[in-house]
Amino acid sequence: MPERTSEGLEDSRTPDARLAEALGFTVESALIRSVRREPRMWAEALFPIILPAVRMAVAAALRDAVQTLNQVLEQGLSLKSWRWRVESWRTGKRYAEVVLLRTLVYRVEQVLLIDRKTGLLLSSAAAPSAVTQDTELLSAMLTAIQDFVHVSFDVENSADIRELHVSDFSLWIEQGPRATIAAAVRGNAPVEFRETLRAAIDLAHQEFEVELRHFDGDSRPFERSRPILEGCLQSRYQSPGKTSSRKAVVCMASLAVLAMLWFAFRIYQARRWDRALTALQAVPGILVTKGGRQGGGYVIDGFRDPLAESPQNVLARRGIDVQNVALRFRPFLSLDPKLTLERARISLQPPEGASLALDQDVLSIRGTAPHEWILRTKNAAAQLRMWGIREIRTTDLRDRDLEALRTRIEGKASSSPKTPAKLGGNKPRLPGWWPHRRHSGSEARLT
Repeated sequence: MPERTSEGLEDSRTPDARLAEALGFTVESALIRSVRREPRMWAEALFPIILPAVRMAVAAALRDAVQTLNQVLEQGLSLKSWRWRVESWRTGKRYAEVVLLRTLVYRVEQVLLIDRKTGLLLSSAAAPSAVTQDTELLSAMLTAIQDFVHVSFDVENSADIRELHVSDFSLWIEQGPRATIAAAVRGNAPVEFRETLRAAIDLAHQEFEVELRHFDGDSRPFERSRPILEGCLQSRYQSPGKTSSRKAVVCMASLAVLAMLWFAFRIYQARRWDRALTALQAVPGILVTKGGRQGGGYVIDGFRDPLAESPQNVLARRGIDVQNVALRFRPFLSLDPKLTLERARISLQPPEGASLALDQDVLSIRGTAPHEWILRTKNAAAQLRMWGIREIRTTDLRDRDLEALRTRIEGKASSSPKTPAKLGGNKPRLPGWWPHRRHSGSEARLT
């Protein structure tokens, strides 16, 4: 028989429950004092229990992380995932939420345990990621809907609502003798879920029979029913079928080949440009100060002697499209021996039979040349000095006019009769340009 308290109220608790309540404070105080006094002893005692639990928790976390990574990799390149990303951007929802909604078969977001007589909420449980409303308000609205149906449509009180549907959301209701369990389901739950709700309401009546019979508005005793309600928080998602990885492999291989071809082409272009730039720098009379890519083309800055080879021809021979190259050369005079010799040849214009050679800063003239050209060459010494020619050497140069005159005089002398010359007679007069010494052994120097 239930005992009565000092206030005359019947105590429905069992003797074991009363004993546990009476010893609870004493046992807790004793444990606290013991842990504070001997922490090492408690650590050694709990170590064999805590360490396996930690290992199991870490292993479970790693398995979940690997599974999540596999799902991300599987959905990363699929067309379906890109459609979900567009939907997330369009609706403003998170990508994970869109994936959840699109792969969801059903999910129980909230479970309520309601007193059938008063309509008050006894306990509730909700899914971790579900958006829940005021549970008290929900239970009251559910009771009001049931009363509305009974009154408006003349339905017997024993007939209860079992399901409510709104779009993809449904409310599953399972009645018991003293309590009602209601589950908010998103999606299409299977028929087997009804058996789960029936088992939950039966277990609630079995575990809390006394509390339900003597319910007076205090829902604290029903907090222990949360594990029963959490057992109803079920969910099911679409299991991805076996997808062939051939398309992904072909796509990745194609992208890799294209990337390799692009890099190879860029490397080939860079090497061809380097070879062309090196060849341009080796041209006499061209000095490159800057050369490289700028924007969509190339730019070359430097100096160029007017007698140097055209840079466009040098680049064209190396396979460079000169249309994509901006050449910015400023003029200057190069002291390169080849250009200096060419500049002297253009300035002096040696006649046929005369040749020029440059050895460091000495210009050597060989062969035969007219007397007038020889004089003009000597007068051009100052101009040649500006080009780096310090000396003009004509040791091997013969005066063509002098040789011809000598030959003619010697021919006349040999054909006339030999007569003795008179003492004190007149000497033969030579032309005004006759030199007083032979040019074959002369040497003109620039000082």
